[in-house]
Amino acid sequence: MSEKIIPPHIYLAQITEELGLGSFSTSTFAKGETVEAAPVIVLTEKYKNLPKEIKHRVYNWGRLSRTKPETSLALALGYGSHYNHSDTPNLMFKADKTSMTLNFIARRNIEPDEQLTIHYNQNTDGSLPEKTTWFKNKKIEQSDL
Repeated sequence: MSEKIIPPHIYLAQITEELGLGSFSTSTFAKGETVEAAPVIVLTEKYKNLPKEIKHRVYNWGRLSRTKPETSLALALGYGSHYNHSDTPNLMFKADKTSMTLNFIARRNIEPDEQLTIHYNQNTDGSLPEKTTWFKNKKIEQSDL
């Protein structure tokens, strides 16, 4: 686990009753700056056996970190498992298997009080997929989030 965890300049706030909580920046971040380095807990349980509340918070660690098994999952600590989805996110995430962290990096400049978002199905290189099918493939209604 990382000896130095980058302290997040983030707070959680209610967006609406229907949408729930969102993560927001308290600081300005420049494009390319690390917003959070979140330690991860790698899970041995299969995705289908996880409780619904956890399914919505895990990352495909095996795919992101290019480790075996490719299906291994990780729960990000800190704010890492609280970022909401956006088709136009302001954060990307990259796995660091040496420090066992998910690093959340600004895709563009971010202003204080701006909601921090990720794309749940970003490619391993941080690029965005052409078409969002993540919710459909997981049989999740976006309104369930």
